[in-house]
Amino acid sequence: MAILAQEQDRLAGRLAEIRPHLDERQWRLLLGAEARAIGRGGVKLVAKAAGASADTVSRGARELEALPGSQESAAYSRVG
Repeated sequence: MAILAQEQDRLAGRLAEIRPHLDERQWRLLLGAEARAIGRGGVKLVAKAAGASADTVSRGARELEALPGSQESAAYSRVG
């Protein structure tokens, strides 16, 4: 899902506004969730908007997938 420059600016503004209120883990999870919502290219786009590394965003997405109750972890627990 491609997003326009204006939407990128709004994302950057939202992230900057909430950042001071989150600890490191919460921040990674938020970045990961945003990247997953965007889809292909989301990690790079969110990293740029947040001023974070792509590794941080990717780690947040992986942590989010591993949480109990996430769609991915629920699917794995039903298999077998």
